[in-house]
Amino acid sequence: MKYHGMVISLTKSKAIVTTNDLQCFFIKRNDTDYIGKIVEFTEKDIILAKSYRLRNSG
Repeated sequence: MKYHGMVISLTKSKAIVTTNDLQCFFIKRNDTDYIGKIVEFTEKDIILAKSYRLRNSG
């Protein structure tokens, strides 16, 4: 499945992209990506976010 979205944030290796239906994805960043760029990506480009659990140190 192909997705279309706009880059809203960049890190060294990832781009955060939002789609028209307001879903957000972390994808692999390309050298030509910039904030505001409309990109097309597939499921293999999506980086799965790990969930983190905070411990109560009390």
